[in-house]
Amino acid sequence: MVTDVTFPPDFNFYKVWGARPDDVHIVGEGGVTVHWDGTRFSRRDTGVSDLLFTVHGRASGPHITVGGAGNGLAFSLEDNKWSRERLPVHLGLNGVYVRSDGTTLACGERGVLLARAVACGDPAGRACAL
Repeated sequence: MVTDVTFPPDFNFYKVWGARPDDVHIVGEGGVTVHWDGTRFSRRDTGVSDLLFTVHGRASGPHITVGGAGNGLAFSLEDNKWSRERLPVHLGLNGVYVRSDGTTLACGERGVLLARAVACGDPAGRACAL
């Protein structure tokens, strides 16, 4: 068992995804993200204390994590730092998928579906409703 990063025994993680064997991301309660570099675990701060439910991405980027029970959160990983994304809705997100072209699809509470791509009509690529 690897114990580089310790958490209380009642702490919950929800998803693990890896771009490569030395680039694995784990998300869970309290806005916690943990990175595995192939040798050790390290925490990466998101600046929030809300639940992060899932994470996905591509080796070349982007890496996206979503969550927020009732308030909708999305973060993208840039330069080893999670940056919060602006969302057009404030409903919790519980699924995310990043296509090979970088388009990001997310789903969540009350049937919310989101896509982040230039094709949505936003030249900056911010999230827009499907």
